[in-house]
Amino acid sequence: MVQLFIRPDLLRTARKNRKATKLLSARVAKPFMPTQIMQIRGAKDDVINWFREKFFPAPAMHLNDSISNEDDELLTPAPRSNWFRFLTNPAIGTAALLFIYSILLAHGRLGPIAGGALPPTPKGASDLWRLYAESWHQVGMGSSSATPPWVAIVAFIGTLFFGNPQFFTASLFIFAPLILFGAIYFWIRKITSHIWLAIFGGLLYSLSPVALGSINSGRLGTTIVLIALPLSFSLLNATIQIEILGYRKIFQFGLFFAIPVAFSMPFFLCLFIWFVILTAYEWNRIDVILREKRIKLRALLIAIPFFVNLPWSTEALLHPSRFLLEPGLSLSGGGPNLAFLTNPGGIGSPPWWLIAPFTAILFGTLISKTSAKYFSYVGLIFIGLGGLTAAFAFPAHGSSVGVPLWSGTFLAVATLASISAGTIVLDHLRENLESSAINFRHLISALLLFSSVFYLGAAAIWSSVSKSPLHSITKPVLPEFLGITPGVKTMVLRINEEGYLNFFISRDRDIYLGDPDVAPAMNLELSAAVRGAVSGTDITAAKTLEAFGIKYLFVTSPAPDSLIRTIDGVGGFVRNSSTSAGVTWKVVGVPERIVFKSAENNEVALPTNKISADFKLDKSGVIRLGENYDRSWQIFGNGKQLIKSKNEFGLPIFTVDQPGEYLLFHDGTLRRSLISLQLIVLIFALVMAAPAGRKRRDQS
Repeated sequence: MVQLFIRPDLLRTARKNRKATKLLSARVAKPFMPTQIMQIRGAKDDVINWFREKFFPAPAMHLNDSISNEDDELLTPAPRSNWFRFLTNPAIGTAALLFIYSILLAHGRLGPIAGGALPPTPKGASDLWRLYAESWHQVGMGSSSATPPWVAIVAFIGTLFFGNPQFFTASLFIFAPLILFGAIYFWIRKITSHIWLAIFGGLLYSLSPVALGSINSGRLGTTIVLIALPLSFSLLNATIQIEILGYRKIFQFGLFFAIPVAFSMPFFLCLFIWFVILTAYEWNRIDVILREKRIKLRALLIAIPFFVNLPWSTEALLHPSRFLLEPGLSLSGGGPNLAFLTNPGGIGSPPWWLIAPFTAILFGTLISKTSAKYFSYVGLIFIGLGGLTAAFAFPAHGSSVGVPLWSGTFLAVATLASISAGTIVLDHLRENLESSAINFRHLISALLLFSSVFYLGAAAIWSSVSKSPLHSITKPVLPEFLGITPGVKTMVLRINEEGYLNFFISRDRDIYLGDPDVAPAMNLELSAAVRGAVSGTDITAAKTLEAFGIKYLFVTSPAPDSLIRTIDGVGGFVRNSSTSAGVTWKVVGVPERIVFKSAENNEVALPTNKISADFKLDKSGVIRLGENYDRSWQIFGNGKQLIKSKNEFGLPIFTVDQPGEYLLFHDGTLRRSLISLQLIVLIFALVMAAPAGRKRRDQS
């Protein structure tokens, strides 16, 4: 396409050559071509007919050569209605039971939800659009990181729901078991003709440890990956012989993969590992020309979701830890021991004694002579990757404490591979067992079947009676009186269920969906000051918080009395309030966002908006900005730009040479250009994936 813009003569030459062999003009062929409205109606009818044939199949008609009489017609049973066959379909009955189970499981999740790794969702989709487009995020001490593209996807879906993204997130986690069942059911039906195997596999998938753990702990990224994974398996199966696919189909596959990649960068790592394994397996089994062609096409396929998710994906190259992180708050996983049992662990996951049969199925199908062994290879590889990932621990998403990583995406791949391998083996196992004497295969099959049924029953009971971290929003963490003044920073301290101290910076409100993913790392000096104030060993902790523009220190309830007394005795903190929500202290000094320090060492707070500020100075001095340093922070005044530097805490300061009116702002040119580049790539991919049509000139 770029070449056509550079060399339009090529287009003119091609049209000239085509015109020489053209038998009929477009005007003559037009009456025989269906209009666009008729094509749309035809596509709609095809979809309706597909659903009708799938769920309301017509009864088979048997033609009898003999002449029927009236007695034969009376003895012929009347065909049952399509609705009766639809309602007696085992898959529909199982889906109805899962629907009831989802409603009962979500008794505490009706309405706006939050908890676990899921922050509260904003009430309006415009808040998510603003978060995605703005160049500076007021999270923690501020960040200019690119917003993950899944925020735009949630905002778009929320816009379709009349601007209410809360309805989407609540519905997703309420009906997640039912959605997972439907997603994997159609995949298993492609590899087996037994409907009960598909139903049993769907139940195992929807109640697997990684599914229950993701739903209960609010793992948005892993939940989306679980939904998209069955179709991804079907598409990846087609990429084994990718040379027979056209470029249009490759771009369609890439656009689909871009959705789960937007929600979970570990899924992109899974795609990359899959293509590396596939290429390594074929290295000496195919000729060089075909191998190079497949490598190029697979590189194109994996490049599409990477570039569609610009600039978030390119920033992941600068921060490789993002390829292992899931969206949301940073919560601890269960470690490598649980990961080898396909259980990601952490809050909301099934306990260690509720062992799923997936690992045993993978080891059991290794000796299979069918294609199940290839699924077992893939499953065991990703179980190993999940265990390796769960062994890592480092601070992420603005957290000050390093916790074991969540390996849900890798274990989701292993779980689906295990179910697929078990389905292929069981598809012909009954005939083989009936034709052979009782041996170890009978015992292993009975043991796996019994353990799977036991796990399904135990998982259903456990998930119904256990308390889920994901729940309906009852009250905000931050008291409302701390959010009266816009932009005020509050250091929030909380003692978690395990007794560890967590702290973060809040900006006049609770954190919302997408905020943890753009949150900056906690400043080392600020982290040391908070720990010193809690332990009572740092008498200058209040001065450090003042330098960062933190106005309040808030300890949520319940909190130990010893912690409250220690902060009271440190100095520099004045007790402001004590309520049922917690205890609040005000930091002594001038803990404001923008502070002007004159040559006489007099400090005064300057008026400010949430990001920009417009003020007038009557003397020279230094302006201190209580935000993280970024090259896009600029102050203009008196026709010139002020010189910017860093202070001892790494915060931006500006030198004022003369009095005058000044304007502070964050330059978002780079962010707008990157979003424009992303839209160009997305539109290009959509054009390449769209079906080819006739030129408008030929339609007239």
